[in-house]
Amino acid sequence: MQLLFQQHLSIENGIRKAIKDEQFEVYFQPQYDIELEQISGVEALIRWNHPEKGLISPDDFIPLAEETGLINDIGEWMLDASCRILKNWITEHSVLSDITMAVNISASQISTDSFVKSVLDTLKKYNIKPEQLELEITENTLMKDMDLVVGKLQQLSSHGIHFAVDDFGMGYSSLSYLQTLPLNNLKIDRSFIATIQSANDKNSIITAIVAMAKELGLKIVAEGVENEAQFNYVKAIGCPTIQGYWYSRPMPAENLQAIASQQLNHFKSVSA
Repeated sequence: MQLLFQQHLSIENGIRKAIKDEQFEVYFQPQYDIELEQISGVEALIRWNHPEKGLISPDDFIPLAEETGLINDIGEWMLDASCRILKNWITEHSVLSDITMAVNISASQISTDSFVKSVLDTLKKYNIKPEQLELEITENTLMKDMDLVVGKLQQLSSHGIHFAVDDFGMGYSSLSYLQTLPLNNLKIDRSFIATIQSANDKNSIITAIVAMAKELGLKIVAEGVENEAQFNYVKAIGCPTIQGYWYSRPMPAENLQAIASQQLNHFKSVSA
């Protein structure tokens, strides 16, 4: 127990120092539009570039950050850094100027009194169109205090900000929230996609989620698409967008800019 306490204390102090010394970095994983054959959006993902240990996965520090309350500081930094990069793309990289950026929001962040103001102030700070920002929340986050969440999401939605339910299908909630909340996007949890080993496989949960999303007028993204069989499957059932290693791993902003430029040049040469 003493060793575990010391490890937690070390990571907690490390997180505080990482925020102060700007050791965190934003990586981006593209969301690929199957029909248009191009990047339609990106998800912003945090990475800890430790000066001694190198890149540290979020799985190794986010749970402790949530326990200690540091997740709020990390979340504010992440939103600001992501919007700063998005502003750069809008002004300096035309190929990414209309892209939608998804940023994960924790239950702890939403519960703070300053949450709505913080999001709106960040958009104003970088002069970003609200519809280019998509906040991702999990089903379990929604269920922690539905009345509180509904009110705050509706406030932000009235300004044009979009919302996605991350890891959809893994929560223990009533589906009634799909009609209660101002949602725009459902992201199918990667655990369902992982069961697909062949394009001929069948998964009634995936097909049901896709059909339900279309009926509700929501966008749908299949997360965790890692091979061609899974890609062909989600394409065949009409899922329009994928995210996963099959198309791209998360990457720094400059790498994404290069890929988007190459993609644009390819389409120009094909249409010429």
